[in-house]
Amino acid sequence: MKKLFLLLAAILSLQCAMAQNVDVFVKGGIGMSNYVGDDTESTDVKCAYKFGVGLDVPLKNIWKFETGLYLNGWGAKEKASAYGVSVTATAKPLYLELPIMAKAAFPLSDKFNMSIAAGPYIALGVGGKLTASAEYQGVSGDDSIDLFGDVEDNNAGMKRFDMGLGVNFNFEVKRIIFGLDTRFGLTKVYEDTKAHNISALFVVGYRF
Repeated sequence: MKKLFLLLAAILSLQCAMAQNVDVFVKGGIGMSNYVGDDTESTDVKCAYKFGVGLDVPLKNIWKFETGLYLNGWGAKEKASAYGVSVTATAKPLYLELPIMAKAAFPLSDKFNMSIAAGPYIALGVGGKLTASAEYQGVSGDDSIDLFGDVEDNNAGMKRFDMGLGVNFNFEVKRIIFGLDTRFGLTKVYEDTKAHNISALFVVGYRF
């Protein structure tokens, strides 16, 4: 799966690079992520972030094809308590994301543009930790394990592959980009748990 993901990313990047009038931009941001689904009643939001490089390929009139490669820090928090023991667990997965979006760009003036991009994304988990802290009668302790990998190998067993839908609402003043990027996962983060990634981030960027 990892080799297939990287091959697809390389092919898309090469095709975009060969196209005429390709725009290259960098973009990063911070916001919130969580899990949604039937098994996420006790989860809570955590700080999320992203940064990477994007490509815009002009198609026709207002339409463009948008792709790129981004490193995303998603995840969620979960708190539980029983018999006087309080536990806080935080999933901090890192994903390499490849968006495949159709973009409509609207020039509002010579120096001010608005765009809406929507479409699927695929992402590959490249690292991250599941951290947990527990407290009982004033005594506390912490521990962490790797998120991705088999449970038999003392890992959390999170699935590496993720895919879903994304919508970006961005504005551009001259070459400065700012706006909101959202993602909604369609695959389960764990095989036996009905939980999906969701995130919303305020982003800024620069178009070269």
